[in-house]
Amino acid sequence: MLIKIYNYPNTFIPIFTLLAPLCEEIFFRKIILNELLIQKVNPIKAIILSSFLFGLIHNNPIQFISGVIIGIIIGINYVITFSLKNCIIIHSFNNVIFIIFSFLIKNY
Repeated sequence: MLIKIYNYPNTFIPIFTLLAPLCEEIFFRKIILNELLIQKVNPIKAIILSSFLFGLIHNNPIQFISGVIIGIIIGINYVITFSLKNCIIIHSFNNVIFIIFSFLIKNY
C-alpha cells in the first residue's frame, strides 16, 4: 500500500483523502449503521458491528485493528450527530495523518 502512495502521489493522495472517505462513510455509516439503528439494534452493538465490517474491508491485520478503532470513533460521532459530513471529515483527517506518518517513516 505504501509503495502506491510513493509511486503515484498525485493520484493516490486525493483518492485516499477524499474519495475513499466519502464512499466508505456513505456505505458504513449512512447505509449500514443507520439501517441497524432503524431496525432498533442497540446503538453500541450497531457501532461495533459496522466498525468490525469497516475493519474487515481493509484486508490486513494492522488496518483491521485501526479500522475498527476509527470506525468506533466515527460511529459514535454519527450516532450523536447523524452528520455524515462530520464522519467524512474525521475519516479524511485520519487518512491525512496516515499519509504524513507514512512519508515520515519512509524518509527516516
